[in-house]
Amino acid sequence: MRWKNELNKSIKKYSNILIILSDPGGCNFLKPAVGYLNHLGKECTIILEGWAKKNINNLEASNESILNFKKFDCVFLTQQVDLKRMSRNLELAKKVGAYYFFSDAWSDIGKIFLKMNELKFFPKQIYVPDQMAKKIQKKSMQRNNLEEYIDFLKVFGNPYFESFQKKIKEIHLNNQEKKVKKQIFFISDPCGRLFGYTWKDSIIQAKIFRDKYYKDYKIIFRPHPKQTRKKVENFINSQNLKNIEVDDENLEFYFYTSQEIWGMTSVICMYAIKFKKNVRVFQPNRNQLGKFASNLYIDEFLL
Repeated sequence: MRWKNELNKSIKKYSNILIILSDPGGCNFLKPAVGYLNHLGKECTIILEGWAKKNINNLEASNESILNFKKFDCVFLTQQVDLKRMSRNLELAKKVGAYYFFSDAWSDIGKIFLKMNELKFFPKQIYVPDQMAKKIQKKSMQRNNLEEYIDFLKVFGNPYFESFQKKIKEIHLNNQEKKVKKQIFFISDPCGRLFGYTWKDSIIQAKIFRDKYYKDYKIIFRPHPKQTRKKVENFINSQNLKNIEVDDENLEFYFYTSQEIWGMTSVICMYAIKFKKNVRVFQPNRNQLGKFASNLYIDEFLL
């Protein structure tokens, strides 16, 4: 496992590690690493922000207000962490040996790079999941005139994708269910109007496209972790959308059994591309910000 080798090299001389988790993607990306660090005998302190603070209950988190930041010699940051606030805290920790930034994303995170540059808070390494993500982030740095930091990018591997692959393989080997004809798995994102479209617009566009080209196909709609199942079901019912079912539990099962994977910007769409599944992407009337939230690989499947 590449990420274990990278972790071993990165934290070899450090013993007291601070890990800051915020959004679902970052949590999924780094949670397996927490267990491995504990296995190595490293002392790990975890701070949960935003979505993670409300939803993650299987990690022992610390109260940030009472932490002594001077004790840490290594810090792991994930995207959507409040960099400005954390940089103020970590200024106190003069002995911190290294900051590592972990990006699970295949989207353009140029704004985060610009914020790091503004705060003079660039990490020792920016870890990305794979070569696809590295190419996207390299272009992002070039676009934001941050070429000097391109060498900071390094492929880490993807603990969550490895776990996902393993579950898919188990479903296949156990022959739990044969692939279902005329079934589409739609992966949602909590896209707001800032992108030029919302998740509701994407559902409507997908429904129109399905009715025209995929008659009698059933759509299994999976809400994003930041969405509630009830909210999505209420919208589908209010629009009288037929042959669309909502499921927020059986991710790997429906990923494997469905003929096609549809979505907006989800990392699961990237996984589908890696698995060479048929992919459709719905980002109706997206603006420039919406384009940055996407990427050059997903855009190949844009309707």
